Amino acid sequence: MDRNSDSEDIIRRITQRQRQLYSYIFSLVLNADDAQEVLQETNLTLWRKQDEIPDVANFPAWACRVAYYEVLAFRKRAARDKLVFSFDDELLARLAGEAEGSLWQDSRAAQLQACLRALSNPSRELLQLRYAASLSIDEVGRKTGRSVAAVSQALYRIRKRLLDCITRKVISEAAP
Repeated sequence: MDRNSDSEDIIRRITQRQRQLYSYIFSLVLNADDAQEVLQETNLTLWRKQDEIPDVANFPAWACRVAYYEVLAFRKRAARDKLVFSFDDELLARLAGEAEGSLWQDSRAAQLQACLRALSNPSRELLQLRYAASLSIDEVGRKTGRSVAAVSQALYRIRKRLLDCITRKVISEAAP
């Protein structure tokens, strides 16, 4: 890849993650203006360190790690202000870990929603009965006129299709 393509790739990846990075940073600084300032510093650092990106699949985790260090740097600068609410680094690290986990769960939930929309109506209805309505497989079978084995097999195939769909989305999201 040439340098121009590499630059476009990093810009695309950074841009795709703005909302998630902002949410992550906000959960650590608890102030919208401060979160925006840290996000801008994070973007600059990601741009400057683009040659250090481990691999495409790890970009989200790497971006969060960069954001975490930018939050630490921000806190150090802000520590001079006596009115700043502060908490210790151990608590910040725990909050960062929890925020990072939920951040990517949101992304997976969006991918799941897209994959659910791609299913046929009968497949979505079967999932609706089993999971949204919390019916047992036996109850779903009675409601749909299928045997327990047929319902189980159909649900297995639907879950497999959803997993494959989400996996493809993750791979395509990570691909340059």
